[in-house]
Amino acid sequence: MFGRNKEQNQRHHTQSEHAGDFDMASYRRGTTLNSFKSNDLTQTERRKLKRLRSLRRRIAAILAVVIVLLILGLSLLSQFTGQLTGAVASNDGVELSESDERRYVDIVNNYFKDNSVERFSFARRNSALLQYVTAQAPEVSDVSLKSSGISSSEVEVTVRQPVAMWINGDKTSYVDNQGIVFERNYYAVPEIAIEDDSGVSLDGNMATSSSFLSFVGRVSTALQDKEGLKVVRVVIPRGSARYVEIYLDGRNYPFKAQITRDSGSQAHDIAVMARYVDSHGIQPQYIDCRVEGKAYWK
Repeated sequence: MFGRNKEQNQRHHTQSEHAGDFDMASYRRGTTLNSFKSNDLTQTERRKLKRLRSLRRRIAAILAVVIVLLILGLSLLSQFTGQLTGAVASNDGVELSESDERRYVDIVNNYFKDNSVERFSFARRNSALLQYVTAQAPEVSDVSLKSSGISSSEVEVTVRQPVAMWINGDKTSYVDNQGIVFERNYYAVPEIAIEDDSGVSLDGNMATSSSFLSFVGRVSTALQDKEGLKVVRVVIPRGSARYVEIYLDGRNYPFKAQITRDSGSQAHDIAVMARYVDSHGIQPQYIDCRVEGKAYWK
């Protein structure tokens, strides 16, 4: 009996020693605590990374919006004309006086007062602007605005070059190769001067004189460019209201031309008759080319 208890005590002692060597409860508790701490740290780090990524995305989106708005703003400013700094002529050798610069700037500014949205170039109607300017300044054939800084522009005008002029009393009128009549000339005095011997009293609004000048300008240009003949003199004969006498270079006799005819066909008829009389050695007093396709001389 005693021996059996002793053996059981020894066995229990041995099991206690082995159990003391490896405490399962402590091991499980430690493992659980360690694992919990490790998972918590990992999740915290992941949350931080997510917040950083989200913050970066927000910052990048805000910067992108700011950049786009900045580009749009600069683009709008580059196309906006808030101030006109002056006016220049695009023609070589033509310089505008200060009074002329102010005149063209004032005209364009007055246009923008009635059409303020057209201060933006993308909304500007260039044809309407040109029509407005030429109505007040017929010597201008084209107008544009060129940037001279942020929200400021310079008026650039193309002025007409006269091919003929007409002095009527104290008023001098000019006409260009398109038949446009104007009174402000920036070039040298043209070689062709219209002599008025008609004795006819012209309207105060220059309507009749404009018809003469427009016809003379278009016929002179057609003879020069298409026929190689130079007009040196134009006379409105006495009592005439519908035709002029045109003198060509190297000939002392006039060609009578009807101002109501098409300038191109009239120039062609004059050229045909000039070559005909030259080739036949004829020296007429005048050649009448007023009727299309027909002519006679005296």
